[in-house]
Amino acid sequence: MKIIIFLSLFIFNNLVAQLDTANWYPLEIGNKWQFSYGLDPVYYYSKEVIGDTLMPNGKVYSIVAEGSNTRYERNHNNHFVYSYDFSDTSEILIYDFISEDGTIWEQPYSQFYRGIVKTENEFNYSLNKNTYSKIYDWVSIDSSNNSIDTLWSAWIDVWAVKVTKGLGISTDLYAAIINGDTIGTITSVSKKSELFNNYFLFQNYPNPFNPSTEIKFILHENTYAEVSIYNSIGQKVEILLEGYLTKGSYKLKFNGTKMSSGIYFYMLKTNNHKLVKKMLLLK
Repeated sequence: MKIIIFLSLFIFNNLVAQLDTANWYPLEIGNKWQFSYGLDPVYYYSKEVIGDTLMPNGKVYSIVAEGSNTRYERNHNNHFVYSYDFSDTSEILIYDFISEDGTIWEQPYSQFYRGIVKTENEFNYSLNKNTYSKIYDWVSIDSSNNSIDTLWSAWIDVWAVKVTKGLGISTDLYAAIINGDTIGTITSVSKKSELFNNYFLFQNYPNPFNPSTEIKFILHENTYAEVSIYNSIGQKVEILLEGYLTKGSYKLKFNGTKMSSGIYFYMLKTNNHKLVKKMLLLK
């Protein structure tokens, strides 16, 4: 057993050593990231580069599959990462790798900005090597007084995203395949038939959202169920669905037009289970 463990660590550390740590956001076709969330049970979801394509603005984007969603992203000179905006064929800046900490930029379709919270240079014990990362979060501008203040999100460490050189997004990263090298152990994501053996509440999409978002869940048996929205202090503000439901998958729309920006929770409650997730409304 000791020999097996030693060999596993040796192989793992050698694969990590092969990472191209000069590349902040590797978008080569075949690259895959698996993230985990929850404690008991633990759930996994994956993000994978499945191709590339020339978009109407004349630029080539990587096609990134994330669950049932598809994104189009572009790493520009290892300095910036953009996503394609279908509304007007422009680009939305996602990550800035060359600016100083505290740099912010406008976030389309909301009153908020995005910014670089801090840069970290630390030893990563999971990777067994030094890593260089940047952390990004939401920012608002307070112009209610004479001196305009930049207010970093009160939800830092909740909605913050860490990007690590050589790995890309490393927040809640469980395993990855980068340029043919496997880091960690990719877990087989539950197939649909296996998901139906459990209650499952998916993360809403889009998130953050303005003003509407989609909530999906799965019931493995016929049961009474309620899906409700709560504000940040635990008050129930809306019931999206309530009644006796048959086994299967469901999709709901939540519209936050009448609500203020902030953190909300949505809960799936049955006779014997409660599942809760966070979402962020940005106006």
